[in-house]
Amino acid sequence: MHGSITRNSVLIALTLVVVPNGLRAGGEDYRVEPGRVRRAELVRIAPGTLVGDQPPRMWSHLVIKSLPRLASGDLGTLPRSAFRTATLIHTVILADVGRSADDPSRFALHRVGIGLCIPDLSRGDVVVDSGRLGELGIKLGMMEKVVLQAAEEELALGRLIASGPTFALYRGPAVLQVGQLHHKVEISYAFLVDEQSGALRVLVWSAEARKGGPAAPARLVELRPNLVFDCPLNVKAERLLGTVPVSWSFAMESLPPGQPRPMSPDLRRYLGGNAQQRDPERMEHTLRRALTAR
Repeated sequence: MHGSITRNSVLIALTLVVVPNGLRAGGEDYRVEPGRVRRAELVRIAPGTLVGDQPPRMWSHLVIKSLPRLASGDLGTLPRSAFRTATLIHTVILADVGRSADDPSRFALHRVGIGLCIPDLSRGDVVVDSGRLGELGIKLGMMEKVVLQAAEEELALGRLIASGPTFALYRGPAVLQVGQLHHKVEISYAFLVDEQSGALRVLVWSAEARKGGPAAPARLVELRPNLVFDCPLNVKAERLLGTVPVSWSFAMESLPPGQPRPMSPDLRRYLGGNAQQRDPERMEHTLRRALTAR
């Protein structure tokens, strides 16, 4: 079959999260310089970490793990090899909640961890790094390595928008199916810790990407703990002269499943646009209100 899978199309396993450059690998003790304000930080999950359906060692919470699955669209146009390559990479988000170093009677959100996993028959999902595949015991074909490297480049587009001792807001790009079209969106994850009990609640929403920040979101959901997400994907083929498939794009059919939470007009306006310019404490307070509203 003629055609090739484009760079964007191989990123279907990265529909949930991305990671900024310069992050240290997670898994070590959480330490902060004396006198520095302690805020939650974003880290790369250490390569070699095994991620099942519970949080791995050194982490308190498994927030979400995506299991991409080709489900609809132009499936019949794909090269046979694409079915494995396109669903090879699983994304994972972890959280580390523990006692506050400033006040041991209270809990704090120390870290949010992001990683890319590849399934290994003997070990399960292993967090990987394209530069360390040999030492991790992971063997990939040439095309699979290209896919992984392209995925890691895309990871650099994500960012931590705001953070505090009990709050973090992570935002990154994805592709979502809207009707028959594939739309570039920004997906946001808000991490909210109860400082008395250490309970973690995570809110998720998406909004269409645009200059000046994403549009106001329409839907807000709360994820259940330890969510292993069956992520159905829609395939769209681009055809030469309207007949020969030459490239493919992939999009999430929907957001991760969760409990719907009220999205008031004020909250919708507040979450859209350039949230990075807004007060993190007020943003945290606004999102907590969404958890208690009826």
